[in-house]
Amino acid sequence: MKSLVVALIAFAASSGAQVVAPTGSMTAPSVALQRVSLPPPILKYLAQQSYQSGGKTWVRVTYEITNRAVYPAVFWTKAPSLPPCGTNANASRAWVDIFAENGTRLYGYCAATSADEFRVFGFQLEQGAAVPARVYVVITDRATGRKLHSNMATTEVPQQPEIH
Repeated sequence: MKSLVVALIAFAASSGAQVVAPTGSMTAPSVALQRVSLPPPILKYLAQQSYQSGGKTWVRVTYEITNRAVYPAVFWTKAPSLPPCGTNANASRAWVDIFAENGTRLYGYCAATSADEFRVFGFQLEQGAAVPARVYVVITDRATGRKLHSNMATTEVPQQPEIH
């Protein structure tokens, strides 16, 4: 176990992360790094798609967190000791919320089981509703209270210059 902890600390330090030595015995199974510096999420716009559901037309706006692999797997584990998400008593430790540029919450993910769920994710609005021009996400580690805010991502595909 000690060599695993030393290897984790060395890896984190080599990646530029701030590392604080673990507490307690180096051989205890519950050894954990107290604080590793994590970068903010990098949000990238993917697409807008119309679809029909329940007799209505909706627009789904999708994004990707391009650096999702840097977030530890423990973020996406069930956390029954933390407050539930609605009736879900096994919500994940970290929640991801999508906000319009003005701070209006558009949608939230509270039961992710893997960072890969943020390869393609997003929100939907009824067709005709104004799609926010820019959005951002906040990843909240509910065990520590830490919040990681992303960049502002546009909801429009950049215009390609015409080639003559």
